[in-house]
Amino acid sequence: MKNIIIAKKMSQIRVAFLVALIFSLALFKQTDFSHVSAVYAAGEEDDEDENGDSEDISNDLYQPDDTGFVDYSGDVDIYTGKPVIESEDKVSNSSFVSLKDGSSYDRENGMFVYTLESGTFSSSACDGMVLTDQVNLVVDGTYNVAMYCDGRRLDGIPAYVSEPGTYVVITWDNVSENQILTFQIVEKTTGRVNQYIIPQGFTVKTVYFNSELQKNSFGSVDMTKEGLYEITYTCSATGVDYFLNVSTDHTPPNVTFEGLDSDNKAKGPVTIRGLQQGDKVYVLRNDDESSKINSQNQITQDGRYHVTVVDSAGNSVSRDFVIMIYLNVKGVFFLSLIIVLIIALLIALYISRKRLRVR
Repeated sequence: MKNIIIAKKMSQIRVAFLVALIFSLALFKQTDFSHVSAVYAAGEEDDEDENGDSEDISNDLYQPDDTGFVDYSGDVDIYTGKPVIESEDKVSNSSFVSLKDGSSYDRENGMFVYTLESGTFSSSACDGMVLTDQVNLVVDGTYNVAMYCDGRRLDGIPAYVSEPGTYVVITWDNVSENQILTFQIVEKTTGRVNQYIIPQGFTVKTVYFNSELQKNSFGSVDMTKEGLYEITYTCSATGVDYFLNVSTDHTPPNVTFEGLDSDNKAKGPVTIRGLQQGDKVYVLRNDDESSKINSQNQITQDGRYHVTVVDSAGNSVSRDFVIMIYLNVKGVFFLSLIIVLIIALLIALYISRKRLRVR
């Protein structure tokens, strides 16, 4: 009898336990844990942002366009395919850091060093960089080296260059010729850059256009729209940030060439109208002779001409035309003078002959 009572109580306990378990499960399903605050150990930071999304810098930056294409030239994770953003504590702290273009960065002097067979060439600009400031240069060793600016060879290697233009540095030996680097210096307001392709081994951090943050494209920046661009990009190997702040102006000079007919021929002076302060006029006569316009912005001498007008932003407009042989004011004056001299000479001869007859 006693055993029967114990068995009944055990059965009741099991039933009560099962009921409690079922009730607990039902309550668990109805509970909303979305507002439960997480607890972190001392010194541990929350890996989620205010919206509950995990912080992932590369995910925020790695945004493809509408076609799914992502313009990026840096390192990517082989498993996720996302950009590798190195933290500052992972960046090398050595004095010289090797870069992807074959050069090394001298932290102490802030120079990019290109090692050659018989020396080194150092520059404060790396290959492919666009700047608005001067670029410092150092040649160390004995080797053939030359620098060109917009196709014009400079006299030796200066200590620095600051004139706007595209610079190319080359070296050569008896066998071959090699380009060391190229860079571009532009004005604060420029029309020379339509797209900035970031140098190899560098990554765009931020781009502001007219003070508005733009979508990050990592490897290049489209600069076809006119306005103020503020670009910050960093060297992946050194962690050093670089800045390019320029206003783009892609509008060519609004000038006209007066005196030309529909066939681009003139029977008199050609006048250039609409020149602004800072505009430069390059005149090439008969294919190989440099010339200039006069104080009235005119070209008066006959010949074949190729004229280019370049504004302060680097935009240009060109015109080819021919000035036919004609009598200008000077020509008329000298012709009249010659005729007068001839008439005077004839009169003098006539008077002389008449006097001889009288005698």
